[in-house]
Amino acid sequence: MTLLVTWFKSGDSAKHTDVMDILEDGFKLNDIYYSINDIKIHSRIANTPRRVDFSDGISVFIYENEKFDMALQHAGFKTKKTAHHLESKMHYALLSLAVLLLMGWWTLFYGADFAANIGARYIPSSALNDLSEKTMKFLDDEFLGDSKLTIQEKQKLQAVFDRVTSGDKSYKLHFRSAYIGPNAFALPNGDIVLLDDLVKLSTDKEYRDIAGVLAHEQGHVVYKHSLKNAIKTTISGAMAAYFVGDVSALANGLGAFMINGHYSREHEREADRYALDRLHALNIDTKPTAKLFEELQKLEGEKKGEKGNDIFATHPDTSERIKLFRDGK
Repeated sequence: MTLLVTWFKSGDSAKHTDVMDILEDGFKLNDIYYSINDIKIHSRIANTPRRVDFSDGISVFIYENEKFDMALQHAGFKTKKTAHHLESKMHYALLSLAVLLLMGWWTLFYGADFAANIGARYIPSSALNDLSEKTMKFLDDEFLGDSKLTIQEKQKLQAVFDRVTSGDKSYKLHFRSAYIGPNAFALPNGDIVLLDDLVKLSTDKEYRDIAGVLAHEQGHVVYKHSLKNAIKTTISGAMAAYFVGDVSALANGLGAFMINGHYSREHEREADRYALDRLHALNIDTKPTAKLFEELQKLEGEKKGEKGNDIFATHPDTSERIKLFRDGK
């Protein structure tokens, strides 16, 4: 049987069209005979051109798949048909789709968490600092404004912050204003942003209520919550940060997360527990923090249904948190 084929010579891009003969013990092309041992027949994949490699570097492409299969069968050649066989059976195709969907589901709900935990553990500290600096710049450029707090207020809050962090210089407090409502958030390197609207809700002259919020944000840093969420949001950016130190994509993802993102309830409870333990260690009364949460709960009720991103948008049930800090255990 003869077939019209296209062939190329190794190292040469010139395309040739010729007739190939399929014999009982080999192939014949350009009056050259190739035994079965000189031939490699690639598996058929759907209706794409079939490839046959010859020992002298010639690669042949066959477009008449059905005719070629019949010729091979007639000549007694045995080839691998598994891929095409599976593709041609609907139930196999549906099974393959189900497997792919299952893998996608696992990656979304479990694989991303696994990658985030590993990535957060091994991203270099230099990349971590670069990430936080770029994220802070992104937030300042796009969302944050200068704080309107007085110098006296800032000094007092800084003293509270220094007490919560035990003067650890790896932590830094930033005062900002924003339209997103009363909030505070932490970057992976220990930079913590405190918004004016949250400070305005404080009813404690010593800012012990704000101390609870700052300790909560410190907990996010200690447990690398923001970094893990950024990695989950931009897996490709996390890989670049790990291998080549490029954190640009990761910084943008983290910045967007800080404004619109959501910590998991597990992360929030973990940070709450850290804050509670930290306040106990510093002999700071936890009830003022509970009082601040009550004020925030009132505000939340007033603004319910409005678009915003106040401090309760992503946290556990407010009443649960109030009880935790009121009871102090």
